[in-house]
Amino acid sequence: MRLEDRITSEIDRLVDLKAEMLTAIEDMANPQERLLLKYRYFEGYTWEEIGMAMNVCDRIARRIHGSALQNFVVPT
Repeated sequence: MRLEDRITSEIDRLVDLKAEMLTAIEDMANPQERLLLKYRYFEGYTWEEIGMAMNVCDRIARRIHGSALQNFVVPT
C-alpha cells in the first residue's frame, strides 16, 4: 500500500472515531458533563475557559470532568 493510501486510511479511521466519541458524549445523561467534555476534547478549552463558559471555578470544572469520565461509556 502506498504511503498516501495509508495516510488517507488512517485519517478516515480517526474521523470515524471522532464521530463515535461525539455520539457517545451526546448519549450521556448529564448535560453539564456533556458540555464539559465537548469543551475540553473537541474545542480544546483550558480549565479556566471551561469554568468561565460554564460559570463555575476551574476546580469545579475539574470535579465535573472527573464525574464525566466515570460516567462516559467508551464506544465498542
